[in-house]
Amino acid sequence: MTALTFHDEQASRAERISTWFERASRRPIVLDVTAVSRSRNFSGVQRMVVGFAVAHAQDVLLVRYDRRSSSFRAVRHIAAVKPRRQFGFIGTLRKRLRARYLRLAKEWANRARGTTFEEYLRSLGTLIYHLFLSDDVPDKDDRGLRSWPEWQMRNNQTFVLIDIPTGKDHREALAGLFESQEIPTIVYLHDLFPLSHKTVIAQGARAGIRTNHLRYLDIVNQARLVVCNSKFTQRQYSQFRGLLEEEHIDQKVRVVYPPWPRFHHEVEDFPLSRVSALDELNVLAVGALDRRKNFAVLLRALMILDELNVTVNLVLLAQNSTEMSADFARDYAALPKELRRRVTIIRDKISDAALAAHYFASDVVAVPSLAEGFGLPVTEALACGRPVVAARKTALTELGRFLPVTMVDAHDENEWATALVAAHSTREAVRDLQRPKEIPADWADFRSRLMAKGRYKIS
Repeated sequence: MTALTFHDEQASRAERISTWFERASRRPIVLDVTAVSRSRNFSGVQRMVVGFAVAHAQDVLLVRYDRRSSSFRAVRHIAAVKPRRQFGFIGTLRKRLRARYLRLAKEWANRARGTTFEEYLRSLGTLIYHLFLSDDVPDKDDRGLRSWPEWQMRNNQTFVLIDIPTGKDHREALAGLFESQEIPTIVYLHDLFPLSHKTVIAQGARAGIRTNHLRYLDIVNQARLVVCNSKFTQRQYSQFRGLLEEEHIDQKVRVVYPPWPRFHHEVEDFPLSRVSALDELNVLAVGALDRRKNFAVLLRALMILDELNVTVNLVLLAQNSTEMSADFARDYAALPKELRRRVTIIRDKISDAALAAHYFASDVVAVPSLAEGFGLPVTEALACGRPVVAARKTALTELGRFLPVTMVDAHDENEWATALVAAHSTREAVRDLQRPKEIPADWADFRSRLMAKGRYKIS
């Protein structure tokens, strides 16, 4: 390729970006996708960012914070997370090294606990894992980010923040935007558990996460409108604001639940790694292996059901879960070898089609979490016609008031064992469940509720 040809291609790309931006800059909604563009762990929050962006592609301008130029840049797409090679010499070597690394990391964490090196070792370990051992990696497009145009706010636009900021520079840029009050700003708030439920966070990371969340809430407090994902989260936020000494701005706070999930029934035939006999109870749980998700109680319930001669297969979708709670590790090690074979832990990231297929393949979905701002697995399971047993905790209790969910004590394995078996018999009752009016029907309904009043209404 000659230098002239390369220059022509670069000029052509710049022209295409300029033409696109001239049209896209007039879109009424500006959505911050900085966090999801840099994330390896695709959480429920980030799935909401992507869902909202895709559903309103013609009305949403995506922006990312560029720390090198201290500005927001309009981008055409959310940066992709690229899978690494899974097979062959490199893929096999990485899996073996990762298994050894996870054992060593646990040993190092135990030795360093309570020392001045604990936080440093945890940060270093996380960096090593994501750089070399994880199965996917963010698209390295930061160097190309500066080729995208800077976003300049327009009076007819509304800035929406669904995910949390990625760092100090990003927070400061958002704070400046929100404090200026030049355009309407909306924050979709998911939960305040780093502040209200500190014991569900790993001890080594606790201080840093809580500090970051406090700084994030300083930004939230400046938004024109805060939309909470549940009444529980709304109560949490109201309590937080009541503790602040500074004068409050004129801020509206209301609740909009995440939209009702949409799964295509043809994914029911998606090939799964395990196909169980019809006379077995197939239980699914979705989430990380940390203390907050409380999967240890399911392991203890599994042992109780085995003593009652009830055959249970437990599948844990712990996508990209690098942390394992001490309770889970202890109870998993205590399982007899034959029972351990009936527990499938899937750490790899899976597609939406595979996620839906696991829901359809289950008999019962268990949600034993100790702290949830909403609880996406509840509505996802019910949307697939699968009964749900959930812990009587935080926002899960709220969902249980208008959804057919069996609520049990979060820590009582006997109650869990009984409820899981009983819930299996209710499968037909929830198969044709109609969406409750409290939950938006789809992303269009979610948007209309999110931006419903006064100057926030968008035609």
